[in-house]
Amino acid sequence: MNNKGPSKPDAIDNEENESYSQEINNLLSKGLEYFNKNSFDKSIECFKSILKIDPKNVDALIELGNAYACVKNYNEAIESFKKVIKLEPKDIPTFFNLATIYSEIEKFEEAISCYNKIIELNPEDVEAWINIGCAYADSNNYDSAIESLEKALQLDKENPDIFYILGTIYDDKEDFQTAIEYYQKAIQLDPDNLDAWHNLGIDYAEIKNYEKAIECFQKTIEFDNKNPLLWFNLGTTYHDTNEFDKAIKCYLKTIDIDSNILIVWYNLGKAYFDKEEFDKAIECYEKVLELDKNYIDAWYNIACVEAKRKDVEKAVTALKKVIEMDEKYREFAKKDNDFNNIKNTKMFKELITN
Repeated sequence: MNNKGPSKPDAIDNEENESYSQEINNLLSKGLEYFNKNSFDKSIECFKSILKIDPKNVDALIELGNAYACVKNYNEAIESFKKVIKLEPKDIPTFFNLATIYSEIEKFEEAISCYNKIIELNPEDVEAWINIGCAYADSNNYDSAIESLEKALQLDKENPDIFYILGTIYDDKEDFQTAIEYYQKAIQLDPDNLDAWHNLGIDYAEIKNYEKAIECFQKTIEFDNKNPLLWFNLGTTYHDTNEFDKAIKCYLKTIDIDSNILIVWYNLGKAYFDKEEFDKAIECYEKVLELDKNYIDAWYNIACVEAKRKDVEKAVTALKKVIEMDEKYREFAKKDNDFNNIKNTKMFKELITN
């Protein structure tokens, strides 16, 4: 008997395997090329074609999950990454991918479970400790968030991002003094951290340390003088300290950058009102109403301005519109000293008592 008979079928199988392997490699390269060009639908088709040939191809499953995530098809992305985990139970990058998606769709419990698995595999993974802290914070579990981030600090004592994140968590807890301490540490390690300077300024304003708040906001503007939010925050701080001219200058600078921010026009009107520059105040409130015709506080402040100017008809007309939108303003107006000039008039009394 010739024992060499089976050798030919084996050779054919090897050739077929090599052919499949080459086809898979070609599809993978093509899929990655499409992916890098942001042609995600085409890349998905390539990766799915690989999986028809080899359903357990880990590379294809990972890239398919990435592509689905890019088009925000999170359910399919999750399914792809879960298949990877089933095949590779210790694949830390895929656990990160899964956790990121779960956080994106606000399934924080599932995200935390993924990060815990990473930490189980590598207890010194700083990124995992940071991210699990953020996930706990996003689910309002601040104590666990702080505990996780403090663990991250033990592993990486010079990481300014950890101090910054801890500051934001203490902000959420309204513990502004502690938040300030963490932002200060973040800035010591990274003096160019604009967000830390910005939040530090906000917290100083919260505890009414306006001098420090102004210093912080001025620092943020040194970094980015085209950011309207930074000019606005500096303006509101000057406003809080009754430095109306400086506040107005900041509000106008904000408007130069972006003229469609309603609250800036409103605050500018309030600053002019506080300076008793009533014509300019009215112009600002009218601009507010161009942006939102039902902005009730603008209508109310117009009524206050007209009362100050003793124009009873205009004051009552504006106040009537306010009360039609929200009845509680009737009681506000009764006690508001801005209406003292017209409180004894018939029109005002009839509106307030009806």
